[in-house]
Amino acid sequence: MFLTNAELKEASGYARSAEQIQWLRSYGIAYALDRWRRPRVLRTEFERHFTSSSAREDEPDLRHIGA
Repeated sequence: MFLTNAELKEASGYARSAEQIQWLRSYGIAYALDRWRRPRVLRTEFERHFTSSSAREDEPDLRHIGA
């Protein structure tokens, strides 16, 4: 359900919670803090952010072809 601490560290490049939070904010990824003040990110939120159509802006819009 949530990214593991190791996954968040790998994705952000940071081990410290404060730096991970700054990285999450810079990308606009929603998170919550656990009781130890570590960021918790829903896997679906992370995947939604990095697989959205805005992440593929460099691809041409071909919807009009064949219409």
